[in-house]
Amino acid sequence: MPVTVDDGPTMHAIEFVGPAMDLKRALQGTYSPALVLLSIAISVLAAFVALQHVHLIRATGSRGVSFVWHLMAALALGSGVWAMHFVGMLAFELPVTVGYRLETTLGSLAPAALAAFIALQTIIREPVRVPRTVLGGTVMGLGICAMHYIGMSAMVVPAQMYFEKRLFFASIGLAVVMGTVALSVRSMLHTVIASPMQVTLLSSLAMGLAISSMHYAAMEATVYVPTRDLETAIAAEDVSRHILAGGAALATLLILLVSLISTRLHQRVADAAAVAARSESKAGILDDQLRTIASRVPGVVYQFRRTPDGRYAFPYASEALRAVFGVRPGDVTEDAGPVFAIIHPEDLSGMVESIEESARRLQPWQRRFRILSAEAGERWLMGNSIPKAEPDGTVNWNGFVMDVTQQKEAEETIQRLAFHDSLTNLPNRRQLYDQLERSAARLARTRQFGALFFVDLDRFKMLNDIRGHAAGDELLQTVARRLVAVTGPDDILARLGGDEFVVAVERLGTAAPLAARQAEQFGRMLLDAVRDGVARRDDAGRHCSASIGICVFGGADRIGGEEIVRRADTAMYNAKKSGGNTIRLFDRAMRQAMEARHVLEEDLREAVAGQQFELHFQKQVDGSGRATGAEGLIRWRHPRDGLVMPVSFMGLAEETGLIVPIGTWVLETACRQLLAWQAGPGTRHLTLAVNVSARQFYQDDFVDLVAAHLRRSTADPARLKIEITESLLLRDLEDARAKVRALRALGVRCAIDDFGTGYSSLSYLARLDVAELKIDRGFTMKLEDGAEPKERLIVEAIVDLGRRLGLEVCAEGVETAEQFELLKGMRCDTFQGYLFGRPAPLAEMALATGKPDG
Repeated sequence: MPVTVDDGPTMHAIEFVGPAMDLKRALQGTYSPALVLLSIAISVLAAFVALQHVHLIRATGSRGVSFVWHLMAALALGSGVWAMHFVGMLAFELPVTVGYRLETTLGSLAPAALAAFIALQTIIREPVRVPRTVLGGTVMGLGICAMHYIGMSAMVVPAQMYFEKRLFFASIGLAVVMGTVALSVRSMLHTVIASPMQVTLLSSLAMGLAISSMHYAAMEATVYVPTRDLETAIAAEDVSRHILAGGAALATLLILLVSLISTRLHQRVADAAAVAARSESKAGILDDQLRTIASRVPGVVYQFRRTPDGRYAFPYASEALRAVFGVRPGDVTEDAGPVFAIIHPEDLSGMVESIEESARRLQPWQRRFRILSAEAGERWLMGNSIPKAEPDGTVNWNGFVMDVTQQKEAEETIQRLAFHDSLTNLPNRRQLYDQLERSAARLARTRQFGALFFVDLDRFKMLNDIRGHAAGDELLQTVARRLVAVTGPDDILARLGGDEFVVAVERLGTAAPLAARQAEQFGRMLLDAVRDGVARRDDAGRHCSASIGICVFGGADRIGGEEIVRRADTAMYNAKKSGGNTIRLFDRAMRQAMEARHVLEEDLREAVAGQQFELHFQKQVDGSGRATGAEGLIRWRHPRDGLVMPVSFMGLAEETGLIVPIGTWVLETACRQLLAWQAGPGTRHLTLAVNVSARQFYQDDFVDLVAAHLRRSTADPARLKIEITESLLLRDLEDARAKVRALRALGVRCAIDDFGTGYSSLSYLARLDVAELKIDRGFTMKLEDGAEPKERLIVEAIVDLGRRLGLEVCAEGVETAEQFELLKGMRCDTFQGYLFGRPAPLAEMALATGKPDG
């Protein structure tokens, strides 16, 4: 039955169409397409705003703020649904005047907002579960239906409203299903679409269509049957539907617009906060990384500050400050005093001066200084930093300090090793010359005299051979201690190497004779010290003594340190030649000998450069007197002294190393001579022997050098003989064996010269692939009538040994026919001596003849 109000039109309750009802009188309405689309747009916009609030609700960390955003989202969605409903009602036009009761119209907003609040609650929490989604969809659908039908009941129209039961309940079911779908589509879209904005737009569209579909489905279920007073005007307190619907739409649009703007602004704020949070996080990560790196740096990373009033502080210091200085970083951020308090007092003032200088010049600061640590004692640190000035006069340094104690100790060790002998800890040769130069300069300024004592232990090599190097090292240390005990703090004491020590003293006065006497006295004291130092040693060391050479220097005669040592060395060799265990003072005769030696050395160098040598030849013959070859013997054609024999210069050549280029010249000349002999029918059978020194023989490239000369000259290698001595073989038998074998592979034969005079051993004869033995002339010259039978037996034994080993035997020094006959009787193979010819240039010899020259 219709419900009426005082003096006003009827307000309708929900009634269903009955079977006896005449529906032909029902009013037919029409829709405005534009307003229909506007209603749908309002529902989509409301859904979009609500879903944007869902994002904000999830992003906030505060429960109070989350509730506010949740409430605003429900109000926005509920208002949108409510506005969509009344715009949709406005789009439906009946052929009668329609009005709305204000309090009922506004009251219909409540179920829509409440339903939106509950529905949004189901999708705020993640993950979104199906039961919650169904529950939310049901509440949302029922809320929209409640809002719709309450809003319908607010209509003031001269007609009675009825609802078709089937469509009425269908609209409720549709609302529940579409609400559930609208809430589910968001989570489903997230699985296939990566963009959050696209998901929100599509979800808003789905929810807007769901809301709209329920409204228009419910409208289809409504039937309007006119009353008798169809033309009665609407009561004054009723509001025109156009004004009410338009105002509701505008109010809702305003709410939605404000909500949308607020969400966008908040989104921007949230994005900015997220960026700031990320930046802060990155800054925190970077700070952690820098701190981690600083903690791994072997030292303290710091910022040091000097304020305009002269105060020092460490605004930043890594945790290593605690380990290095024993100070916590937080204790020095305002005052660097705790750090400066442990700097070594001797280094503190210089440290402060260097800091102030760096601040004035704004130049990098670098300094090595010491600290006194209660735990670790004295430590060496190295600081490096770069200054930067601030506008207010403050200077900041950024740098690091590291512990360099081990480096300092290593440098001192290197310094000690560079200038000290590792065995005795005495100054070495390098430091000796430096100290000696300064001493000589002092003595020259004051016209005073000093003396240098060159101490060389006698028979030290024997001690090493008998007792080993350990015993030798112990003896050297003992001698060093004794020399330290008898020298003063101002004296120079050094070990040159091996068993050689040097002592230099000053304070010998201004008179040369007195200085010489005092030097001899001190030298005898040193001699006694060496003997005392080994008197309590075992037998090997008990008989050790020393040879000491003395050089007095200073006064007006200014000489360098090396020359002083050289003169003392010369005097020491003279002491050794006298039997050792004595001293010798460098005198005029020694000086003259040194000068002569120096001149000879210079001349010899010029001789090598100018090839002032000649090769003389001494014939070698067989038993019939026929020449079989010759030995090449070097001579020096001196431009001033004429022909110089080898005995005068070969020792010096060996000592200075000039023997190597001299020997190379001999080999080259011999190969060229062999090639010349090969061209003559009377000389092509001849051999040529050359002597090789130990220094030349043990050169690594000696065999290659011989091969190169043979290859270059194209001489027959079988005609070349290399003569080596027994003493040469003792230096390195294995190397000698390898070289002899390599020469034999080239076709070159080797002979042992002066056999029987060296350290003869049958073992090396068996191991060496030599081709010939040469009997020393000292044995040959004694083969005369009345000679000792032993001499003859030795020669016979050498010849027999050679023949049994398959070696040729050549006798040197044959000067008489009697010697020649005796050697032939012993079956010697070849002969060489004055009987057959003296060494001479090739032009003065008759090598093709078979008779002796004399």
